[in-house]
Amino acid sequence: MSGYTARERILCVFSAEITCEGVEILTKKDPAFLFYSSDFLTGVIELTMEERGQYITLMCLQHQKGRLSEKLIKSVIPNISDDVLLKFEQDKNGNFFNKRLDFETKKRQEHSKKQRENVMKRWNSNKERGMPSNIPTQYDGNTTVLPLENENENENVIRNKIDFISFKEIYNQECNNIPSVRTITEKRKTAIKKFLKEFSKDEFSEVCREANKSSFLTGDNDRGWRADFDFLIRPDKAASVLEGKYAGKERNDDKPKYKLECLEL
Repeated sequence: MSGYTARERILCVFSAEITCEGVEILTKKDPAFLFYSSDFLTGVIELTMEERGQYITLMCLQHQKGRLSEKLIKSVIPNISDDVLLKFEQDKNGNFFNKRLDFETKKRQEHSKKQRENVMKRWNSNKERGMPSNIPTQYDGNTTVLPLENENENENVIRNKIDFISFKEIYNQECNNIPSVRTITEKRKTAIKKFLKEFSKDEFSEVCREANKSSFLTGDNDRGWRADFDFLIRPDKAASVLEGKYAGKERNDDKPKYKLECLEL
């Protein structure tokens, strides 16, 4: 055990891809996913309590089983609500999945992969220097729990130098139907740092692409209001965009535009 931190020891126990000196480590499935209570309550405000139960059940089922067939859904919830199914998209095979949960699950998998790679680098380095390098194959009780979310990874990103200008470039490139950005002010830098505590730069690109396709966010609403950089960089709004809250009818730039005129009689 010597030469390894507590986190590295327990990581070895729960890793599925590390093989050390011919001993294969057993797999343990990730038992959890990030649950944003505020976003959930906002997203289910129009659902009944029964529908909310159906929604969270399908989310748990997706986390355990992956994308869900219609047959599986109806076998678990025979009276599944149409409004609940609207919270899920269908892939090319017709299977249902919640886009935000799918995204968060993949993000956690990437974090775990990086953790495993770091342990292997340390193990190989110790082996080359003749230091103790035995990686445990079972839990010995002398460890601490690894963080189940990637908050440490995101905090490291924020500590390092952030390329603020790249956020402006991503936004201006992806969002040609809403106001462009000219400068990144100190206020916007603070907003970007806050955004990176919960999301990545790639996720911001996805937010921008989805927003640019939304008719509502690009001005097709009763006020003619359009989203902008300051709106999309907010974590709560970004979450809503990724969850499809503003999807609805997609923007059609080929649609003929009509102008109403007042006539004097």
